Amino acid sequence: MGMIEQVVGWLFVYFLIPPVVGTFVGCLSGFYDEWWARTTFDFLADFLYPWRWNWKPRKRRKRQSMKTVTIYTDGACSGNPGPGGWGAILMYGAHKKELSGGEGHTTNNRMELTGVITALEALKEPCIVELYSDSKYVIDALEKGWAKGWQAKGWVKADKKPALNPDLWGRLLELCDYHKVNLHWVKGHAENPYNNRCDELAVAQSKRAAENKLIEASCQTCMRMANGECGGMSKEPCEDYRARYIATKMEQENAPKYGDATAFRIRDYERFNRK
Repeated sequence: MGMIEQVVGWLFVYFLIPPVVGTFVGCLSGFYDEWWARTTFDFLADFLYPWRWNWKPRKRRKRQSMKTVTIYTDGACSGNPGPGGWGAILMYGAHKKELSGGEGHTTNNRMELTGVITALEALKEPCIVELYSDSKYVIDALEKGWAKGWQAKGWVKADKKPALNPDLWGRLLELCDYHKVNLHWVKGHAENPYNNRCDELAVAQSKRAAENKLIEASCQTCMRMANGECGGMSKEPCEDYRARYIATKMEQENAPKYGDATAFRIRDYERFNRK
């Protein structure tokens, strides 16, 4: 072998060592852990490539110029699946913003993911994010690389079962690549005021989603009654009938009382709705 071939071979090995070893270390856990792979690559590259020494400070200065935002999130669901809600608090310096939302039919894990995703999407530029959540499902899947492993395998888990919520996980992984996210697990329903506030927001949205679901169901039944499908009820008592039904089902205090003309029984409503 000539000298030129030897030089080319050694240069090839010289530049191939960091990415190969980094990939190998990242796969040791069974899933591809990008953090370990990137950390190993940077360590070896800094050792082997002196020209990176002048580049690293510039990279650190760019990272230091990023804003640091603290985010708390929580999710709630009644029935699981059932009506659910999520809440989030974003804090930057003296500024604080609360976000919340809900869905009529969802799961607790989807609400946990939606809270994190919506909070990260609210940031208008790349940030260093200190993310706090009481969901082990979210924190462990991100911190331990499970979610990236599911994605790499076509959203299939190690036990060959399909990974749930791939649509939300895919979006969350994109946001975690866009931002620098530091993960923190907090105990739920404890003494952390921000976590408790997120829980209040999530529960309130869950209740609102449940009420909206009842309103939608009652509207459908009222339309059927008005069309004569359930005995030919008139349109006039529709609003009072729906209001009484919702008040009763949501166990609200001081539910309004109605006269004989509109005093339809709840069991009649449920009988109509089953038809």
